Amino acid sequence: GRLVLVDPTGTLDGALREGRALAARQDATLLEGAAATRDRVLGALGGVRQFHYAGHGIASEVHGGALELADGVRLTLVDVLALPRAPARVALNGCDTASAQGLVPVGVAQAFVLAGAELAVGTIAPVEDDEARRFGRALAEVSPDAEAWARVVRTFPDYRVFTR
Repeated sequence: GRLVLVDPTGTLDGALREGRALAARQDATLLEGAAATRDRVLGALGGVRQFHYAGHGIASEVHGGALELADGVRLTLVDVLALPRAPARVALNGCDTASAQGLVPVGVAQAFVLAGAELAVGTIAPVEDDEARRFGRALAEVSPDAEAWARVVRTFPDYRVFTR
């Protein structure tokens, strides 16, 4: 299965449109806005093969990276590393989703790979909404294999692919 998690903070209209279109095109489960709670996300992640996140990423020098969820809660590196089964393919379309800062040498994208994902895509810097929208559209148009995702990522300077 596939999980598409979009705009959990309710502040990214472009991400919401991206996620709805992607979920419809890929016959995926869609979690958006207030429905994207920590419990729902963690419950769904273990049972999907592909995970697409379009929202706010956070990079912290003390706690490492995180993904914003509903109600100001975050999906942290610890949450990702503790997953009993990580999705095989992960796309994290938001600011700093692969940034490694300060005391923590990995970002959220790398944590998914360490947890067992075959491939994860994330960003090493803040990204503008327009760039994130173009990236989401481009990624949705290719097959979810490593080579196709790598081709897309090569055209976006702040995005990176991580593999096992």
